[in-house]
Amino acid sequence: MSRDQASAQRKQVNGTKRPELKKKQQRVRDLRSRGDTRRALNTAAELAKEYPNDPECHFLLGLTLTDFQRFEAGQKCLERSLELAPKNHGLRLAVCQAMLETAEFEKLLDQSDNWSSLPKVAQDMGAVRAAALCELGRRSEAELVAKQILSSAPQSLSVYRHLLGYGLTSHDERFGRWLEKHLSGDGTWEGEKLAEGYFLLADYYHQRGEHEKALTAYIDANEKARPLLARKFNRPYRAEQEEKSVASITKNFPAEKLNNEPTASVSDNITRPVFILGMPRSGKSLVEYAIGAHPQVSAKRELPPFTVLGLSLERKTGKTMSQVLGLLDAKQRATIGARYLKAIQSSEVTEPWSTDTNPINLRGAGFLWATVPGSRIVLIKRDPLDLAFANFAKFMPRFPHGQLPLFETGHRTRMMLSLIDFWAENLGDRCLVVEYESFVREPEVHTRRVLELLDLPWDDSCRPAEKKRVVASNNVDSRERAAPDEQFVGLAAPYRKWLEPMIEGLGEYGERYRQN
Repeated sequence: MSRDQASAQRKQVNGTKRPELKKKQQRVRDLRSRGDTRRALNTAAELAKEYPNDPECHFLLGLTLTDFQRFEAGQKCLERSLELAPKNHGLRLAVCQAMLETAEFEKLLDQSDNWSSLPKVAQDMGAVRAAALCELGRRSEAELVAKQILSSAPQSLSVYRHLLGYGLTSHDERFGRWLEKHLSGDGTWEGEKLAEGYFLLADYYHQRGEHEKALTAYIDANEKARPLLARKFNRPYRAEQEEKSVASITKNFPAEKLNNEPTASVSDNITRPVFILGMPRSGKSLVEYAIGAHPQVSAKRELPPFTVLGLSLERKTGKTMSQVLGLLDAKQRATIGARYLKAIQSSEVTEPWSTDTNPINLRGAGFLWATVPGSRIVLIKRDPLDLAFANFAKFMPRFPHGQLPLFETGHRTRMMLSLIDFWAENLGDRCLVVEYESFVREPEVHTRRVLELLDLPWDDSCRPAEKKRVVASNNVDSRERAAPDEQFVGLAAPYRKWLEPMIEGLGEYGERYRQN
């Protein structure tokens, strides 16, 4: 770009076009918050191209790229945003938060070295830095940073989100009092901020072993969050309708036909998908991180749900995905799958295997198994009550059926587990079931099983890290949890006597708890 062109663009960005640009940038944020990541990526890419000297455009593009696990390209965009605005501390904080999510911990520490002297963002930057130090095993340093932050009584919810998530503040009673004050109904918090506050308070009590208080706060948190999801997605959960939906999948799936027909061959020089499927909080990330350490597996992407292709066919034909499969021959199915195989080819991914952990694909597991030649499916199961409670105790504003009441949470878990059992029985030798508890206790044994499914030899880089979390936390996601940890086995046990509605919702999967 010439000097005159750059000057003209600066005038455009800083002049009359600024409101229009801000509106477009907000649209990217809105699309990401609604989970429409593909449109968010396209819009962000157009903005970065149209305004190459605007730092926030590059920042938004970086975020949307990481939504697709394209970490390398996303990181370059984030670094470019800092180059364009090195003194914008708010932007630097946002970039460091993104670095935490993309596991760029050393780079994050470089960017946050002078955290305590940064105006307006010091406490937030310190909290992100403390999280990175925990991830690197430097917990004593993280505790010193947390102590310095807490000495000045932070007022930011995001500060406590990071500190509590890493067990750096559960001992501090001021945190509980601060949260209770803001949740008391003074009106200063509302919407997602209010809901998240209740989840943090619940997690605070959970870490302190005050389980009755924790459950009350989790119930309040879900009640506060539920209307937000209703307005955002307009997809209420109805148990009877869910049962009919799952029954239509399993009743019409042409298992015998598909298992007796030849599948199309796949070239050895393309990347093939291994779908790691299960409910949220089931342990999919544990398996992904384990096999992703293998030099022939890329664990850097979660693509939009492949089942959108099947849903498109449903709309065109008026039939379910299972019924459509019964009408297609092997060649027609391979033509559909070729679209997906083409989509996952990338210059950034040269390994023969690429993981896809999008939980939405669980419903269409049979469709993707039948249409994507060479694919593999790993189904993750977890103790039913632990799984249901883990979903109940987690703030998930991007999931249409998150934040359900106790019975409905149990019922939805029952439906998803019944699908997993059905797929395990009908998808043949390209499918493998891994139980979360077994994986946690013997990670190398089960990592070897998954690699055998992919016809890959064992690699020592897949050996599990000797890493344990100091505190069990329900509310804040952390890559540190990728290390197998038995603290999360039996998660629901302290709450068992209050979970009768959830157990009832689990149906046959709750039988063992009713007997006890």
